[in-house]
Amino acid sequence: MKSVEIYEKIKSGEYFEALLLAEKSYKQDNTDINKLVDYVTILIKLNTLDKAEEVLNKTNIKPEKNPSVYCLYSKLYASQGKIDKLKSLEEIERSFAECSNYPNINSLSGVDELTKYENEYYKNQLSEVLKFLIEKFPIYSHKFKKVIIQMKNNSLGIGKDLLKKCAHSMKDKNLGYFLLGEIAMLDGKFEIAQNRYTKIVDDFPFKYIILNRLGDIQLSLNNHEKAKEYYNKSIELEPDDLNTIIDLIRLDIGKGDFKNAKKAYMKATLKFDANKLHQIKHLIESQEEIIKQDYVNGLTWFQGGGNVIKLEFMCENGSGSLNPTGNLGFQLLDALNLSYTVCSKRFRSLLKKQMKKDIFVNIPNALVFVDGGSIGLAATIGMLSQVLGKKIPTEYAFTGEITLNGNILPTGGLKWKLTSAYLQNIRTVFIPKQNFKDLTNVPNNVKANLSINLVSNIKEVEKQLWKH
Repeated sequence: MKSVEIYEKIKSGEYFEALLLAEKSYKQDNTDINKLVDYVTILIKLNTLDKAEEVLNKTNIKPEKNPSVYCLYSKLYASQGKIDKLKSLEEIERSFAECSNYPNINSLSGVDELTKYENEYYKNQLSEVLKFLIEKFPIYSHKFKKVIIQMKNNSLGIGKDLLKKCAHSMKDKNLGYFLLGEIAMLDGKFEIAQNRYTKIVDDFPFKYIILNRLGDIQLSLNNHEKAKEYYNKSIELEPDDLNTIIDLIRLDIGKGDFKNAKKAYMKATLKFDANKLHQIKHLIESQEEIIKQDYVNGLTWFQGGGNVIKLEFMCENGSGSLNPTGNLGFQLLDALNLSYTVCSKRFRSLLKKQMKKDIFVNIPNALVFVDGGSIGLAATIGMLSQVLGKKIPTEYAFTGEITLNGNILPTGGLKWKLTSAYLQNIRTVFIPKQNFKDLTNVPNNVKANLSINLVSNIKEVEKQLWKH
């Protein structure tokens, strides 16, 4: 009867209570389809999409075998804006539609909810490698051309089916394995792709391509150093491979090293057609603009549970003023102004001069949250990072009310805040020292996955972050 209990929790607005109950129930029996549906549905509802995808990918129940799982994947891809993956479900949808035992699930697909643009990266990469293979393996040129045509016509599912059949029928097993790896990459099944590539890496005639793909997988997992290692090995074997050169630029962009990314881009334009580098140029420019507006993770709570919100900051030379934007209530405005005062005092104390910086801060969806005061610590640290030119790791989050002297006061809703941090892949949290006793109410699996720093003054936080 866990589903009934979960439903009652949701009905009363206790979303995080419902989530923890669903997670516990699912872990007790991860083969039960109803428990899977309960768990993933709540994860999607709370916009914890990476976690939802992780759970679905680990299950042995495939979307083509169960309409409920199909609907979960459909809702997930719609929420993520992954058009290609939604299209890959079309054949499954048709097969269910032909079976009278199943309901019409077309209305559940969520296609109309899509507002994000289509990510073409792996699709374009596959098209380019197929053009390359047409030259190297003319015996398969007719089949490869058919696949390229289908992909150009946005019939990705048909193209993948053709390529899969071709791969399985090849006498050259290594080439077949490579193509199956490419299909897995296109589907986002990186573990499967990695296994296929690793199996043939030493025997494939174009080893540099395999090394490039292994780098792509590591980059997708944010393992930048490992990705760079693979890309460098690929470049050693084939210095003129434009795909790997672009991937190294992407890697620099991901790390925020725009100086190196621009340098590599300019060097590449001397060797290659600038039109082929148009997309990476746009990526450099757009991401550099985004990175100028830094953010800090604040932990907050509302009637249904907790959340991690991004406090967005920009800083300019000026007369010294605070410019808050967003739907801000008086509690939040008061907390932000107090944080600005504390930030100004710390600036004078550290640099021995008056602060003449204008700070712009935006808090999205601010009206949802009820504990305005506890955003003080995150806001103060965010402002200090701007005026001092210091960085804050994106996997850190903060909660706590702050005083004029920089002391950090206890906060409410700690259980929900830390649970939310855990679910959204935060690794380190800073909380008021006076909240220590409240940690007994936090689930053990949440505490086990967080590095929890208990602090009583803003100086302690600065010391741990920036060593001063």
